[in-house]
Amino acid sequence: TVSKPVRVTVLAAPVARTRPVLTAAPRAGVAARVTTGTWSLRHTAYRYRFLVNGVQVALTSRNYLALASAWRGRRLVVKVRAYVAGHAVGRAATLPAVIR
Repeated sequence: TVSKPVRVTVLAAPVARTRPVLTAAPRAGVAARVTTGTWSLRHTAYRYRFLVNGVQVALTSRNYLALASAWRGRRLVVKVRAYVAGHAVGRAATLPAVIR
């Protein structure tokens, strides 16, 4: 037998009130850390996408990543995803910063 279709309602995504920020100027050989920013809803989880020159180098639940010396002179951006049960995913990103 086939059951009737079920309608699933997904609530609006949380909105970043302040963007995530790198806690210090990124330096090769040192861990870069990022804040979550502030959001319109409380969250159960955050995920961090670290991008170097637009290429994803890590996707993690940790808010830090050791920066390789080969990345010196390249641009770092961290994209934060905020997850709340029953809601669409919220997204925000840091401003680009050059790895020194």
